[in-house]
Amino acid sequence: MENKRGLSTVVSIMILVLLVITLISIIWVMVNNLVEEELEEAGTCFGIFEELTINNKFTCYNSSSNEVHFSLNIGEIDIDKVLVSVSNNVDGSQVFEISNVLSDITNLRSYSSGKEVKLPGKNSGRTYIVSNFFSEPDSIRVAPVIGTTTCEVSDSLYEINDCSTIV
Repeated sequence: MENKRGLSTVVSIMILVLLVITLISIIWVMVNNLVEEELEEAGTCFGIFEELTINNKFTCYNSSSNEVHFSLNIGEIDIDKVLVSVSNNVDGSQVFEISNVLSDITNLRSYSSGKEVKLPGKNSGRTYIVSNFFSEPDSIRVAPVIGTTTCEVSDSLYEINDCSTIV
């Protein structure tokens, strides 16, 4: 046993240092990827405050036809889709996905062009009509979709006027 030698202290320390560096590198790569994904998603929706709004002047409830009229305005931003939620305690909630492509959406039509709907372009607005809504809505909320990211609600309206009072 006298001729047998163990690892020297220097070699042991070098192996431990290499293991620690390897573990730190693996953890850094994993954490960095997670943080970059979250930052990319958050950056997509950054700076869109007040770029997608509900125009209160052209938003109302018509009790004689059971229709909700709402108007969207888009500012200087590229939006792929908009999720619109119209809700109340009686009818529940109806959610519509309006995109840049003319689409036929059940219970939703354009005020000016008829059955098919699409988003307004940059710096413009468009009015839509929701049919089969049998009670005054409690709220209308809109959330933009940019790419595959659905952003937070950008505007909401909780007091919807009667269409007969709009001049």
